[in-house]
Amino acid sequence: MASLLLDTEHLADKRGLFSRWIADAGGWTVRAAVGFVALFAGFAYLKYGAALSAMRLRPIPVRRGLVVAHCIALACFAGLSAVLFATRAAAFSPDAIAAVWLIAGIAVVLTIGLALFPIPHWAALLHSTENLWLYASGGAIAACAAARLSTALWRPTAKLTFYLVRFFLSPFASHIVTRPRQLEVGTNSFSVTIAPECSGLEGVGLLLIFSAFWLFLCRRDLRFPRALLLMPAALVVLFLLNSARIAALVLIGSAGAPDIAAGGFHSEAGWIAFNFVAFGTAITARRVRWFAAPSTERPQLALGTVESSLTAAYLVPFLAIVAAGMVARALSGNFEWMYWLRFPAGFAALYAFRRVYAKPAWKPDWFAPAAGGAVFLLWIALDRLFVAPQPATIPALMAASPLLRQLWIFARVSGAVTIVPIAEELAFRGYLLRRLVAADFENVSFTKISAWPMLGSSFVFGLLHGRLWFAGILAGLVYAWAARRRGRLEDAILAHAITNTLLALYVVLSAHWYLW
Repeated sequence: MASLLLDTEHLADKRGLFSRWIADAGGWTVRAAVGFVALFAGFAYLKYGAALSAMRLRPIPVRRGLVVAHCIALACFAGLSAVLFATRAAAFSPDAIAAVWLIAGIAVVLTIGLALFPIPHWAALLHSTENLWLYASGGAIAACAAARLSTALWRPTAKLTFYLVRFFLSPFASHIVTRPRQLEVGTNSFSVTIAPECSGLEGVGLLLIFSAFWLFLCRRDLRFPRALLLMPAALVVLFLLNSARIAALVLIGSAGAPDIAAGGFHSEAGWIAFNFVAFGTAITARRVRWFAAPSTERPQLALGTVESSLTAAYLVPFLAIVAAGMVARALSGNFEWMYWLRFPAGFAALYAFRRVYAKPAWKPDWFAPAAGGAVFLLWIALDRLFVAPQPATIPALMAASPLLRQLWIFARVSGAVTIVPIAEELAFRGYLLRRLVAADFENVSFTKISAWPMLGSSFVFGLLHGRLWFAGILAGLVYAWAARRRGRLEDAILAHAITNTLLALYVVLSAHWYLW
């Protein structure tokens, strides 16, 4: 949503130093910043998790003055964005507006960063992670530079992908239609044109950066130079899987489901393949003795023990829902009819770990339902104020038979009210909120949690809610507050379930289906 509202193409014809810089390099600067945060946060947890857990940082209250300054800077940034990126001519100099816009954007980041995490804490973080900030900066810049330079290789790579797709199709399609000059391949009933962006080179580049950093930071846990073989093997597997994905897309379209082929499968199958290769490579390196260093070759905990099951019990239900969602979207066309897959996936995960969970003490008071209702009202208000208008109806759902429509609504409401609140609260409040305090998260009392773990876990929770990310952050804070108030995760689960129940009623009764 932000990329649409802050479209730098509107600045292409405006003169001025700052306007031109935003138009030419603003997008890549943001990509580099996001890449830096992802690399630094990810590898800080993977490589320096123990050192970060051992940090003895004095809990401090959030400084209200900086929070107020952050809100003012954010309001200025939003107002200036509306003027700077407007299609009509501005009353003031675009370059002057662009300069103040940049200052406001920097102030937004600095004020919230210092409000949650003062300078001594930042210094301790950088000291504990050694030179990771430098490596993450270099990796982010290298990734952006490689992405721009790789455009020259897109065409020849797309040609190679074209021939691989034709090879993968040959055992399953009796008559293959190809146009090599246009890089078009398919059957008589369905065909695709392999664009340079679909050659698989971008995924290979992303995996290359991930693999390089992972090998470097985990170098003490691996046998070198043997471990270096993992990188080319992973890149080859991912490239082949991309060609297989396109071949499967053609077969799905030829089988009479062109909407699914060109819709959900086209976008989701690529991410499924990337996650499969990335996590598969990491697991293989740690489990296969030929790659793992002797110090890491230790007996694995037996399945079912408390040590092996505790973290999984909090995370697997949520991950099962995410995986089911990816599969559901991959099997969907213009509408996600397979949404119901989330319910059995989440239920099966919860049932598998039922012996690990403590017996819930369901003694709710007024606060949890009130918190859930407040989040619902906040959600609707922020949607009305800050989100661009969306279509009120879903044509595919409205065109379905009444029985099919009611079954889908029942499955959607059932999952949102029961399985989703439990799985998300286990992951974000039960695990992440306390894991930000100590590695031994199960022994961390909710009542002892300070402000910054609440904000950190809520920020991650909000990012998963797409265009309503800010509402998601605020909702996460309220749910964390509910858990902290009496020290019970059950209160957060109940508040979350109340929010989803009210939202479901609002969507069904008002037909604002886009909120789902």
